[in-house]
Amino acid sequence: MFSHHPGPYLLLSNPRARSVDRTAIAGIAARLGLEGRAIREIGRDGSARALAAEAVRARRPYLLVAGGDGTLHEVVQEVAGTDTALGLIPLGTANDLARRLTIPLELDATCALLSAPRVAAVDLLRIGERLIASVGGFGIAADIVAFSNRVRRRPPLRQLLAPLGSAIYPAAAAATIIARRPRDVRYALRADVSRPHILRAAAILVGLTDRFGGALKLVPGGGVQPGTFCALVITASTRRSLLAALQSLRSGHTAGRYFRSYSGLTCLEFHSSHPVGAFADGEWLGLRHRSRVELERAALKVIVPPAFAGVHTRTAVLQEAI
Repeated sequence: MFSHHPGPYLLLSNPRARSVDRTAIAGIAARLGLEGRAIREIGRDGSARALAAEAVRARRPYLLVAGGDGTLHEVVQEVAGTDTALGLIPLGTANDLARRLTIPLELDATCALLSAPRVAAVDLLRIGERLIASVGGFGIAADIVAFSNRVRRRPPLRQLLAPLGSAIYPAAAAATIIARRPRDVRYALRADVSRPHILRAAAILVGLTDRFGGALKLVPGGGVQPGTFCALVITASTRRSLLAALQSLRSGHTAGRYFRSYSGLTCLEFHSSHPVGAFADGEWLGLRHRSRVELERAALKVIVPPAFAGVHTRTAVLQEAI
């Protein structure tokens, strides 16, 4: 018989995540002492957003999510700005948010972290009504995301490509670049309070982390400072130059001729000459002519390792397990 009073944890699992299966979820639940109504399966029991909203309404202190960045993106839309803290069990392909938060990718270490939670408030980005937990972007970068998502949603292809892991993203990028004629898109771009400037670009990437897609380098140098975000404009305009830019992203050399980087941002806005695709945390957001990307300070409570330093010293919320 189950209590009508919710316990501190609710576990959501995504059976479509790359490395998840019900046996693994059962093992995770057992390690954390969870059973019955404390476990929900996305799809069978409702959408990720609906189940996250349920956890918030029930005032669950901790919402644990076993899945990838796409699942976490949906959950963040409901959990941000509430007292429910998000706990990550990274079982996706790239696990960008887990890498940003220095969450261990090994299940034993993750369970140990979640069983004695320390909670910090971290930044998010906002594009219109959508919140971003790691990386978003526009232009051909969004087309690449859409293509890789279509591939991964086909079960035979998903199984065939699973051994690639996060290498699927550079492969999808190369396939998209080769298959499509580059578009000449002009942007009126404004970073923070600077004057707008006009440039031609194939893609604009924005992020709260210095890497995305598992291993692609977003900005040169070190990481992203708390209270800011970074942006990378890819100015390559031909198939050959785009493939060269992709190789530079893979090798970490993003200070070359095909890139313009920005750091220390709190706002970035643009108007484009043609509609361009947009994505957030690996999810397609549709086409748009203009966008405004804004920093949302300390907007999400998350369970982090003790050594995690990517928080605001003034606004971080830190507590021991209850």
